[in-house]
Amino acid sequence: MKLEKKLIAKVGIGLFLGLVSFIILIATILFFVSPIEIEGFSMSPHYNDGEIWIMKKHSTLKNGEVVVYENNNILLIKRIIASEGDSIKIEDGIVYVNDIALEEEYLSAEQSTLLPIDGLELIEEGIYKQVPENSYFLMGDNRENSFDSRFISVGFIKKEDIKGVIWKKLK
Repeated sequence: MKLEKKLIAKVGIGLFLGLVSFIILIATILFFVSPIEIEGFSMSPHYNDGEIWIMKKHSTLKNGEVVVYENNNILLIKRIIASEGDSIKIEDGIVYVNDIALEEEYLSAEQSTLLPIDGLELIEEGIYKQVPENSYFLMGDNRENSFDSRFISVGFIKKEDIKGVIWKKLK
């Protein structure tokens, strides 16, 4: 009888610990990380259509990081080029933030940054524009195929629309 009670107690403890572990896993997924599937080619060649990445939900945002943001109920990924208070300009295909030309190793060698055609651009060629408070200027790595902050219809992305930072590749 004592052996049965000990066995039942051990099974009960095992089930309890398993349940606690499961709850911690679910809480981690709900509050700290989330999988995200890349759709499209605006971040090629480093982030490709169909790949699954882990997004960290609560992270300090820094220039150069790839973030997930929401636009019209659609999740998109782009790179932070400039943050609130930064001044940004694009001139002759080169991006400048606070008077410093960015070294964008993530772009392919033959790629430069062009502005949209007249009337569609958020910033003008060679003219600095300051990023507003609680906002970011985002661009895709595949600049020729990215609809991003360069376009007036996208513009600066508000901090509350950013859902997290791309962290690790799953698949």
